This record gives sequence, structure tokens and C-alpha cells, in this order.
Amino acid sequence: MKQRTMWGILSLFLAGSLLLTGCLVGPLQTIASAGRTVTQEMSIRDFDRLQISHAFEVEVRQGEAFRVVVEVDEAVLPHLQVDRVGNTLRIGIVPGWRIFRGPTTLRAEVTMPTLAGLTASGAARVDLSGFRSSSALEIRASGASVVQGAIDAGDTTIAASGASRINLSGTYQDLAVEASGASDVTLDGSGQNLRANASGGSEVDLANLPVVDARLDASGASTIYVQLSGTLDVEASGASNIYYSGDPTLGDVSTSGASSISRR
Repeated sequence: MKQRTMWGILSLFLAGSLLLTGCLVGPLQTIASAGRTVTQEMSIRDFDRLQISHAFEVEVRQGEAFRVVVEVDEAVLPHLQVDRVGNTLRIGIVPGWRIFRGPTTLRAEVTMPTLAGLTASGAARVDLSGFRSSSALEIRASGASVVQGAIDAGDTTIAASGASRINLSGTYQDLAVEASGASDVTLDGSGQNLRANASGGSEVDLANLPVVDARLDASGASTIYVQLSGTLDVEASGASNIYYSGDPTLGDVSTSGASSISRR
């Protein structure tokens, strides 16, 4: 049932995106695969944020020197958008060229010293490795995108929407987690205080990420798993479920519409 729901949301997202893009930039042009892959290194540096789109598969590694390498179908090269705006590296396709005909390679490798923020959209896939920091971090995935890997950070915000998936391991300070529109967020490791919101058939699994205090909000047939030792505040509605482990003190608890909270 959840798989059908995710595909339905994804279909609506893609249809809406195409309609909106067509209204904004006119008819979309089609990039037909040339069947030949080219690799190009880009001379871009001084960024600590990433914006990945258009179904690109990107490996992001921590390193002292900046390095950006793209591997794409030869037909994509004239329409490639790889640039820096402020402190953000953008990787995608220029507006108006968003439909591909035939198998098309869209890959990139990025090396950077620090990562402060990541936005993945339009069925992008991003793998993270090697980052260890106590600075703030923000990760957002939308439109059936996937973000996974390992990263340590300070106060962290994580949001997945539109049938997206985020799967990370690491050590964090305070955490704000949001999943909506049939999305999944899974975090392993450890954290301090937690605020988590799941809606629209989404799931937030933090069973292997012990925290101290947690405030949870689940709605629309969503599920949250949490492990904690401090105070647990809960609001669950619309056939949602919250499962907790550890030995917390129950604070403000409100359930309605066939929702439940239970110990695992």
C-alpha cells in the first residue's frame, strides 16, 4: 500500500513539475542520448553548500582541496549547469532542458572541506562520506530524491518530502527532522534533543539514534520510532503510530483518530 502511495505522489509531482516548468519557461526541449560519455573537471572552489537536481548521482567526500568532476552523456554537455552562486555549488541542467530520451549518464564527484547545507531535488541521489564537524548542518531532499551516507555535525536540520529518502549515520547535537508526502528518514548514531514531524504516510526511524528529550508530531498515517532517556512529548493523529524505547518520562501526550503511542 505504501509503495503505491509513493508512486502516486511521485507521478503527481512529476506531472506538476512539468506543467509548472512549461508555464515558466515555455515548451521543454528534449535531450536525446548520444551514447557517448564525457568527463570534465570544473574549476570551482570556495563553497560549503550543494544544490543537486535533475536526477544527478553525486558522490560528496570531505577533503582539504576543492574538486568538482562531472561525467555526463555528450549530448548533455551543452546544457549542463555547474556553477557557484554565493557559497552554493549548483549541479543540474539549464532550465528548459529537462526531458531525456534514451539512457543518459548524469554523475558527479565533489570534494570539499566542509559541508553546511545540501539540497537534493528532482530524483537526485547524493552519497556523503568523511565529514566531521561541530557546525550546523541542513539537509533537504524533495521530489523522489535520495541522500545517504555518514556525517557528523552540530545542530542539524533534516527534511524529506515528495517520496524522498534520507538515510544517514553520525553524531549530532540538537536535531530537527521532518518527513512529508510518503517520505522516509532513517538516522543512526547519537544526538541530544530532538524535534520530529512525520506527515502524509511518512516514516521517521530514529530507533538507533539515542537522544535525551524528544518532541514528536505524527499525522496522516505516519510512523515515528525513537529511543530516548529524558522527556517525551507526543502529538499523534490520523491513524499514526509512535514507538519508543529507553526509559523516558512521558510529558504532554495527545493521541486522536486511531493513533497510538507504545513502548517497543
